[in-house]
Amino acid sequence: MANTAINVLIDKIKAGPKKIADLEKSSVVEIFELARNLVELRRRVSRGKWAKTLPALGICPRVVCRFLAIGESCLVTQGLLDAELLCQLPADLHKLEWVAKLSLEELKPFLKLIHCKEDSRHAVIHAVQRMIGYIPPAPKEQQASVKHLKKRWADYVSRMVKAIEGLDDQDVDDQTLQQLKDEFLTKFTEVEDALSPQEEVPPSDVVLDESSSDVNEEDDSDEEDTSDEEKDSDDDDSDEEENSDEEEDSDEENDSDEDDSDEDDTEEHQDEE
Repeated sequence: MANTAINVLIDKIKAGPKKIADLEKSSVVEIFELARNLVELRRRVSRGKWAKTLPALGICPRVVCRFLAIGESCLVTQGLLDAELLCQLPADLHKLEWVAKLSLEELKPFLKLIHCKEDSRHAVIHAVQRMIGYIPPAPKEQQASVKHLKKRWADYVSRMVKAIEGLDDQDVDDQTLQQLKDEFLTKFTEVEDALSPQEEVPPSDVVLDESSSDVNEEDDSDEEDTSDEEKDSDDDDSDEEENSDEEEDSDEENDSDEDDSDEDDTEEHQDEE
């Protein structure tokens, strides 16, 4: 009796995957049919009434968008999928939305490389992106705010307190606790420094520019002093030239006076004769 019951259970377990596969295959067919009907409904409803029609469907708008993407794909519009391909497609709506981006020519080799049912959602989506050459946009960096920082700090402190309370005192001695405390205080000091206002330090190139300007000013002052000295020397030379000219003029005058006196003496001598 025991062996018979065990054999019955084994047979049921072995038949389970086939039933699940059949159900999944029928689920994929139902997804395609629902996607096709949603595309037709959107085509018939005017654009202004489409948003009002969505609540009546009882489906999340985001899920409706996924169904529409599937319904507009070649997998549904062309309807050329055979039973073998349908058995390999996943009933996961996220996976199926990306797989539906492939053409029929791309789908067959893709299904030979990727096991859409067994592989993770991330692996399937990433494989489709590689095949179609899709580059996902870079994630947006969350801008920090005071409220965000307070929340993260409260969560961090709460988790650390729970972790510290969970320590086994028998395995932790006083020296280890002191080292742990010192490390925590060091990290807290880094946080404190980050919150403190930073003094602006002038860049090094500005300092160099100021020093070079001082040197240039000194050079200019030296050049001015040199030019002043040259001017003074030129003035002295001109004064000397003028003095020499005056002396020559005075000498010439003296010579002329002497000549005149000589002439006068000669005339007097003649008169006396």
